[in-house]
This record gives sequence, C-alpha cells and structure tokens, in this order.
Amino acid sequence: MTGIVSEHLTKTLSEDIRTKGLLVWLDGDGVYTEYVDTLREGAATGVFPYPVFAFRGSFVRLMRESYPTLAGAGVPRCVIHLPGFSEDSIKATPLYEAYKAGRRWRIALETVVREAGQGHLTPPQVDTLIDREDLTLETADQFLAEHVEVTPELRALLTHYGEDGLIITLLTDPHALVSAFAGTESALVAALLRRLERQIGMEAQWIQDWGESVETIGDLVDATWAFLLCREYAVDMLDQPSSDRLVRLRELSREYHRAGSGILGAIRRDHADAYVTCSDQVAAALQGAEVDVPPAMLGKIDTFRFEAEIFLAEAFRLLDTGRWADAGKLADIRLTGGRSGSHTFWVSRDPTLSRAWKWVAAAAALGDALAAVENTTPSGVLSRQAHAYRDETWHIDQLHRQFAVQSINLGSNGIDAQMAAFSRVRSGLMGSYREWIDRTIRAWNTACEEHGFLPPADERQRSFYRSHVAPALQDGTKTAVILADALRYELGRELEEHIRGERIGETRFSMMLAELPTVTAVGMSALTPTVDGEELVPTFSADRSKITGFRGGSRDVTKTSTRHKTFSDVSGVSCEWQDMNAFLDLSVKEASRAAEHQLLIIATGTVDSEGEGDALASGIDYFESAMTRIIIAVRRLVKLGYRRIVITADHGFIIGDDTVQTARAPKLPAVDRRHAVGEPRFGDELVSVRLPQLQYRADSAPEAIIFHRESHILSSRPAGSFYHGGNSPQERIVPVITINAGTGGTREPGTYRLSYEALPDALNTHRIKVIATEKSSPALFEKEPVEVRIMATDADTVTVADVVNGEAVGDLVTLTSGMPCEIYFRLRGGNPRSRLRFKSARPNNVIENDESPEYFDVDISGSNTGSNEPQAPAPNGAAGQDSSWQHVVDEAYHVAIRHLESHGAMSIRFLENSLGGGSVGARKARRFAIRLDEWQPFLPFRVTVHDTAEGKEYRKS
Repeated sequence: MTGIVSEHLTKTLSEDIRTKGLLVWLDGDGVYTEYVDTLREGAATGVFPYPVFAFRGSFVRLMRESYPTLAGAGVPRCVIHLPGFSEDSIKATPLYEAYKAGRRWRIALETVVREAGQGHLTPPQVDTLIDREDLTLETADQFLAEHVEVTPELRALLTHYGEDGLIITLLTDPHALVSAFAGTESALVAALLRRLERQIGMEAQWIQDWGESVETIGDLVDATWAFLLCREYAVDMLDQPSSDRLVRLRELSREYHRAGSGILGAIRRDHADAYVTCSDQVAAALQGAEVDVPPAMLGKIDTFRFEAEIFLAEAFRLLDTGRWADAGKLADIRLTGGRSGSHTFWVSRDPTLSRAWKWVAAAAALGDALAAVENTTPSGVLSRQAHAYRDETWHIDQLHRQFAVQSINLGSNGIDAQMAAFSRVRSGLMGSYREWIDRTIRAWNTACEEHGFLPPADERQRSFYRSHVAPALQDGTKTAVILADALRYELGRELEEHIRGERIGETRFSMMLAELPTVTAVGMSALTPTVDGEELVPTFSADRSKITGFRGGSRDVTKTSTRHKTFSDVSGVSCEWQDMNAFLDLSVKEASRAAEHQLLIIATGTVDSEGEGDALASGIDYFESAMTRIIIAVRRLVKLGYRRIVITADHGFIIGDDTVQTARAPKLPAVDRRHAVGEPRFGDELVSVRLPQLQYRADSAPEAIIFHRESHILSSRPAGSFYHGGNSPQERIVPVITINAGTGGTREPGTYRLSYEALPDALNTHRIKVIATEKSSPALFEKEPVEVRIMATDADTVTVADVVNGEAVGDLVTLTSGMPCEIYFRLRGGNPRSRLRFKSARPNNVIENDESPEYFDVDISGSNTGSNEPQAPAPNGAAGQDSSWQHVVDEAYHVAIRHLESHGAMSIRFLENSLGGGSVGARKARRFAIRLDEWQPFLPFRVTVHDTAEGKEYRKS
C-alpha cells in the first residue's frame, strides 16, 4: 500500500520499532488490517526492515511464527498486530506476556491524517478530509494524491531533505538548497513560499507585517526565521500580545504551531549557534512594546535571550521579597528543561546563567524551609531531639550546604545586574539560618544538661562494631566497612539515595551519635571495637589537654595502624585496611588480592581534609567529590564479592560563614575551636559534661569537656567554611548505611570509545568537548550509564565547573552515548601543563582512548587550595615507615602533612588557611618552617622548600 498517509504511518511505525523494540499494536476497530497485511508482505521481501506478525484467528500460529524473533538474543525489534483487542481483552490471551514485555502501540486514523497532511494540505483541506464518512487509510491516500501540488524540482529536495529537514536546511544552510535546486533562485523562492504556507502557515500577510519584500533566498530566510520565532513567542504568551502582527500569529491553527515548534526544537538542538545569531537579530527588530513585557505575561518558553534575562531578574526580585516558592518554580523550569529544550536553551549556553539559576533554586529551597520552622524550638530529651532531627529537620542543613556551595560559585562569577539583590538575599538567609541553628543547638545542649549527653546504648557510636559489623562476620559474610571522615547525617541521606539508584541490593539507613568531642581522633577510635562493656577508656596527650583516642585491650588506639590491628584482633578474621585513593587505583590483580580478606576497611578523609583546608572558599564542592568516591568504591566492592558493605562517619561538621562569631571563650585552657578540656564551666554561653557522664573511664583525667551552647567558636581561630568539635546535631548525628548486596543487577556493560576536541577557554575555565561512541552491540537489558571519573595526568586536582549535555557530580561525569558533552574545568598542581584522563566509574564498562591528546595549562599557584581526594598517609607510610610522625608533629599541622603526602606540593597560602588563616595562620606557618627540620626524620618522605612568584612552596621529594 502506497500513498502519503500510508508512507507517513510506515515511517512512524518503523522509527518506533527502532527506538522502542517490541511493539504490540492494539487496533481495537481493525482499521489497519489491510495495511498490516501489505506491510507483512513488505517485511517478507525486505522492503520493510522489521518483522511483522499479526493475529488472524489463531494464537498458536502467531506464537509459532513470532517465537524465533521473541526468543532471540537482545531486544526484539518487531511489531505484533492485534485487531479487535484492548488493554483489558489482551489479558485473557496467550500474548499477554509479550504485551507486558513490549510497548503498547496504537494510533488513531485522524492523527495519522493530520500529521501526514501537514505540509501537503491547507488546514481547511485537512478538516474536510477528516470529516468524510468514508474515511479510511485508502481514501486518505487518494485524497492527498489528488490535492498535493509539488513541482518535480521541489519534490527532489523533499526526497533528499525530508519535510522538516527542508525548512531546517533553508534556515541554516540556504545556499545548499540553491545549489541542489534544478532551476533559478527566483523559482526556488516561489516554490518554497508555497511550501512554507502549507507546512507552517507562513502567508503573505506575515511578510507584509514584518516589513520585508521576499525576492532572494536571503530575504526568505530572514522572513522565515522571524515568522517561526515570533509565532512561538506570541503563542507562549499568557495574554494577548501588544501588536496586531503577533496577535495574528496566535490565531493560526495548532497544527502549524506544532510543526513550527518541532523545527525550532531541532535547530536549538543541532544548530545552536545559528539559533543564537538569528534569534538575537529577530529580537533586535521587535518593536518596543513587543519586548517590554512584564514577567507575568511571558510563558514557559524562552524563545529569545531577553526572556531569559527578564525571568532571572524576576526570580531575584521574588527572592528579595521573600517569595521563595514562586522563585523556586521559575528556577525549576529553567533547570529541568521542557518542550524542545526551550526552557533550558539559554541556560545551557551560558554557564554563568546556569550558576545563577542554581543559586536561585538553592536560595528558594532554603528560604522556604527556614520560613516553615521560623518560630519552632525543639524540646524533649536528647534521643527525642535526635529523632526529630533524623526525621524532619536534617534537610535544612542539607539545603544550607547546597546554598553555601552555590553562593560561592555565583559570588565569584556573578550576574552583575543582580549582585545587589544577591548580596541582600545571601546575607538575609545566612542570618536566618544562624538563628535557626543556634536555637536548635541551644535546645540540644539544654536537653543534654538536664537529661544526659548519651543516647540509648544502640545509638552510641561505640556500639558500631558490635551492632553493624560483628553479626555479618559471624555469619561468614564478606564484609567491607567504609569510614568516611566528617560524612555528616544529611550527606549520608544524599549518599544513600544515590546508592539505592545503583540497584545493587537491599539498603538500610540508620544513625548513631558520635562520641564527644566530635573530632577525628575520638570518632575514628570509637568506631574501632574499643568499648569495654558500655565504657570507653580515653587516652590523652602528654599535657592531658586533648583526647587522642581510646584504649582497646592492651593497646592505645590512636592512629591508623593501631585501629587496623584492633579490628583484626577483635574480628578474628583476615582484615585489610585500604586508603580510598589507593583502593580506587588498584589494578584488577591487586584488587583481587585485597578481596581475599574477609573484612576490608576503607578510610576516606575528603570532607575533613578539604574542609580544614577551606577548599569550599575556592569554589570546590568537595562534598560531591567525596560521595562519588564512595559510590565508585561500593561498585567495586560488589564486583569483588563483598556482600555486606557498611558506611559510616566519625563526626559531622558545621558550615561557617560571616555570621559565625569567634573568641567566645578564648582564655579557656586547652581550647580548640568548639570545645576545651578542663574544669567544668557553665553559663549562658558554656555547657560542660563530666567524663563519667559519658561513661569514659580514666584515672587522673581532666574533669570535663566544655562546649559552646550554640554554633559559635570558643577560640579566636576563624571558622572558615568548615568546623566541628562541639556538641550539636550537625556534629554528633552520623549516618550508618548498610548494604546487603546482590550480584550487581541486570544492567549490561558497554564498550565506549572517547573522542575529544579542545575548545577555547571561557569564564576562567578550560573547555573540552567529549563524545562517547558505543562500540558494543545492543543488549537485552538496560546498559550501564557512561560514567567517567575525570582525572589529570600531570596535575593534582581537576575541578569540574559545569557540563553541557551531560551531568556532573563532583568529578564524576555522565555522558550520553553519541552526544557531544562540553565540560568546563580547572586544573591545579605542580606541573605547568596536563592532559585529562577519563576512567570508567562503572567496573564493567570499558573506556577506550581514555586520555585527551591536548594539554591544558595548570594553575600552579592554587595547587593546594583543594583536591580530589586528600588522604591521611597509609598505615605504614609511603616509604614503609611507621606513622610515628603523628606523635611528633603537632596536631595542628597534620592537615598540612597529609596534603603533602597526597599531592606532593603545598603553597604557603594553603598552609596558612589550614592553620586558621589571618595573622594566626601566618604565625603558625612560620613555626611550621622553623620546626620542619626537627620533624623531617619522622616523616615518610623528604620535604624541600622553593620560592615561587606566589610565595614559598613546600614539595615532597
């Protein structure tokens, strides 16, 4: 069966089979039976590219004919035609299983006629055809054959380019049409004018309205661009436009609107540069009243750049007046996309605009949440407040973290026209959040003071091994434990959501309260099985001013090596301890050897190390990087055969900003930011807990630990963007994520080859275009996503600033096979130039050509303002020595030594920031230089000092 309508139906069906696989065609009225019989003949002779099966009275015959195709390897691509059946009646047939496995397919004859008639008939002709009582596929084909008027020359172009392709080519490459047309340019213009009237409704009236005379192909291109853009703009308005010409465009039939929108969507997707140029030209020709439109009148489609700017200004105005939900709705539209990419087109073209909308979304969400709890104060005993935080208010801290990250990103690369509003909104939200967190922490400390500082036994950090690790080992289950330094509760909730999306097994989520004070030495040692009954035996520094760990049996558990030995002794099974970076970099053979151990412990310190180095102030979202490392590690652990994976943290943290006050009790002895050890102190600002109240057993120990009642700092050391050590929900409530893994789900691996194109730098970042091309054949099940971890060959860190046509979480980028992905990034390190390396984040996926051929400049001056995964030294040091340096080097300098261990270089700026910044940090940095020679014999590497243009730099050699 041939004809324009039949050909359109065949094309639609073929495309849906190609993209969706098995189609079950429910033809309730049997309208298409004759057409399908003809199609079956075409399939048998190879004219139609896919198998066609049809029910013609015998299910047995149909199942016998279709079985070889349905039972074959891979996704079956075919159609099964079922005349007379509906969604209900199909359930009683032997084909119901095939129906559930495939996609339901049906299409109304009226829909086919309208779609096929577009471009061939005028709207009145289409209505006349559809209203015929004898309408069938055959009569529709005959009607179009009698009414379509296309010259042979134009039909040749239509055959070559297709209906939409012809107009897209006219708008993007008109000279190609002139060259291909078998006639004069004036004849082509006349033929195209007739075609444009039938296909998109562009009549002579529009040309007159626009004030153009169409004589050349260039004139026609200009008029057509203006027609399509102005019509989309006019139709999308929520009220009548201000000009007659735009009103007339709104009154065109919906079929024309639909056709034009599809063409513009394809151009936005495939010819973005042409769209930007021509839309700006058309916008410049609009009259004042057509452009000067209030936001309330604009629709959801940002046809023109000025619409995107109007909406952004409106979003900032809404935030500035506290209309959080309304601003959030605008941001959601611009960040989640929409029809033909029209919502996100300008955002995707401009990373600065993208950052602005992300900040609007974060500000709106935080403002809305804070307004909901504005006058509420938690009450009750500690466990009740902890559960209220667990169930309800934790998300406020998550929203504040996201707002802090987006504020730093936008603050250094902001929208100039909105910077005043940005500053007002940011300051207001910072103040509101500080009021909420201070109110919450004060109530928390009051509850501790009145009812006790310890939660029920099963929620104490000291019970971690007994409750979450020992049972699995006793059952003989291969178990892995990930100890994530400073992975606070809200980060754990976000991490769990990502892990659930991995579909690797059952995931359970719970919480614990960290031991006090909330510092790494205490938390990491408490997670180690050191509890004696219900008590812990703390160990102290030589001057008794700090808790350095806990006693475990006959051993002081104060460092990595003693924690490892204690886990091994208490568990009674073979136990391996790995640094996260080292584990992710293990070869397949090395990973297999590590997997021979019944218990594998992986330690990661991204959040704590980066936070102490104030990396957030440099615009590095190290929180996301930390979570992506853990996700990649979990995938690898499952592949290595670990069936129980437990993730937890030693303590949480509080994010700092300008509202944090310091020096609230600077003269306390042994004060360390959020706490001090000594005689108990009480008052409006201070609260104390005696060691026996914590069930800490120690002889000649300091009497108590002293905390600030709110979120502020006791010492004069600046907060930076990250601090902890106190008694608050944010610092004490930590997540426990337990994964009972299966065998890895039903996703199948793929093999992908990457190709690269270096692009000019923009917005103080490098740019590279990456395309992942799938090499493996189609699979039966869903493919593993193309996720790659971006690394550098000769630099310490890669910071992904933005991604176009992809998704980024930290330095983990998800590519779409076959689609160009544009990545904005920065490099920091000690070498002047570096290439990029793309490592698969999915253990089963294979990435070929994983290194870019181009080199990119590295920011040497900022080499240590942030990192991908700074870690503590391995248990035995890089040179096989014991980590005794931790007992020799003052604790304040441990962050600096760990940075040197991980990155090989450290700028004086980073050193000063890690020591508190300002004059305090500078003074301590001078002391570091003086004492370096004294510490050198105990370090697992040599340190040399170099003078650079940016100041002194320390390097590992």
